[in-house]
Amino acid sequence: MIPINEDFDLDKLISEKTTISIYPYIFFNNQLVPAKKAVVSVAAHSLQYGTSVFAGIRGYYRDGAIRVLRLKDHYKRLMNASKILGFGFHISYEGFEDIISSLIKVNKPTDDIYFRPFIFCDETRLGPKYERDGSMEFVLSIYMCKLGDYAPKIGLNLKISSTIKYSDNSISTKAKVGGSYINSFIASYEAIADGYDDVLVMDNSGFIVEANVANILVVYKDRLMVPILCSGALEGITISSVKELLEMEGYKISESFIDRSTIYCASELVVAGTAMKICYTSTVDKRVIGNEGGTKPGKVASLAMQKFNDVIEMNHQKSKEWINIF
Repeated sequence: MIPINEDFDLDKLISEKTTISIYPYIFFNNQLVPAKKAVVSVAAHSLQYGTSVFAGIRGYYRDGAIRVLRLKDHYKRLMNASKILGFGFHISYEGFEDIISSLIKVNKPTDDIYFRPFIFCDETRLGPKYERDGSMEFVLSIYMCKLGDYAPKIGLNLKISSTIKYSDNSISTKAKVGGSYINSFIASYEAIADGYDDVLVMDNSGFIVEANVANILVVYKDRLMVPILCSGALEGITISSVKELLEMEGYKISESFIDRSTIYCASELVVAGTAMKICYTSTVDKRVIGNEGGTKPGKVASLAMQKFNDVIEMNHQKSKEWINIF
């Protein structure tokens, strides 16, 4: 018989298994609590079945304050995700903003940060089904961590994965659903094991949908294209920002079905996401992208990076609209 350890050291276990720098306080159970005390049962429904939705929000440390990019848009997408999944959880934007503000005040960050709000069920329930009597409760928790560059470099070497993205008829592609990210895990395993930085994934029809945890913009024969909305790509907030910033500079961007050959022959492939920020692509399946030998960003990627940075630095007309300063 395996012996019972009554002196099990939870604090030590948490510290040993932490690979990201989480700040000391977390919003959990409707209050701010020390991170090490924000724990759930191993039998929690969302841990077992992936019944959660989440958001990723960046904050940039500048001039002694945190500049949060497009907070309201992230909030709206999270609330829509709760609605799509039928979780029944809702909080006002004012309440959500107050939690973010409180976390910043109590944690006192002095680096660029990342917020992870997620709605989940911490009840110990058996079976992946929703209870008809409405007794199943979903709650909100938010932690924050330090986050610099998520991507290994801004010039990415990508692989088109043999693992396709699920369709909206299976799991919503308009919500960041916790359990659906096993799809991303499998796709990235294949790419990283083969020596690539990340992947591009296709839909059931063989059209390129997105990068693993980011959206794409393709420059092909002087046309700027993004995957068509119904293709299964997440409605990304960063790629939406990139599109708007480029359109303000006179570019026209269309939604299209994008196949593998278009990617191979593209002059640029821009990858954009909250964690990834904005990257350019050096190669796809070992084919060099663009005319620069894959060694530097092209004209469109460079402009997108510059204008995006201008927004963060409060040097763009969109800054006041998109940035909350805490």
